[in-house]
Amino acid sequence: MREIGEALRILFGKLSEFLDVFDLSFLISGGFSLMGLLYLAWGLGVDVSTVPKEPTVFFVALALVLVAYVNGLVCFALGRSVRRGIQASSAPWYGLTGRGGFAERRLDPVVQAHGLHELPRYRGYFDAEHNASPYLYVRMWAELRHDPLRAPSMTLLNHYWKLAATYDGLSAAILLWIGIFLTTAVSPPTVVVNAVLPVPVALGFALLCGLAFFGCIGEARRY
Repeated sequence: MREIGEALRILFGKLSEFLDVFDLSFLISGGFSLMGLLYLAWGLGVDVSTVPKEPTVFFVALALVLVAYVNGLVCFALGRSVRRGIQASSAPWYGLTGRGGFAERRLDPVVQAHGLHELPRYRGYFDAEHNASPYLYVRMWAELRHDPLRAPSMTLLNHYWKLAATYDGLSAAILLWIGIFLTTAVSPPTVVVNAVLPVPVALGFALLCGLAFFGCIGEARRY
């Protein structure tokens, strides 16, 4: 029984590693952006309603999932870059290195509040003025990964990271939808052959998407 339990543990560990690579959070933003592209294609007169017959329908569905996943990766990269730019504009110290950046504004108050500068095992990470080295943050992640007693904390941080990635990706997908609503609203009928939405409705949806964009940015920053 012990061998079976160990084999199941290894199997679930491998499955978890696969899901870490094939992160489902990317499918959310990727699928949302793919819907926007199909919506735009329909507005431009492209027939997107054709459903292929068996057996190619399986491969088409698989291709759509892969396209959505790649879209999600792109949305995540763009969304995180946009959020970091917004954060840097509102907080000039954000993203800086050295004593003027993360270590001074975020790391020092936390580690000093917990008294880590007084513990012998961490003393080498502090200078004479008790300023923490950014490498202490690197050590935190190393200990979280390798200490089984801290597994719940690692799980919680991974959950936060996935939520941040989801909101970063959604912010980029929402920007795509804003662009679609605005361009289809002002484009001449010769370009947008299908009357997708009336202009007031399209502008209203663009405004709602704008509010959703800043909401996603705020949530991604919080996580």
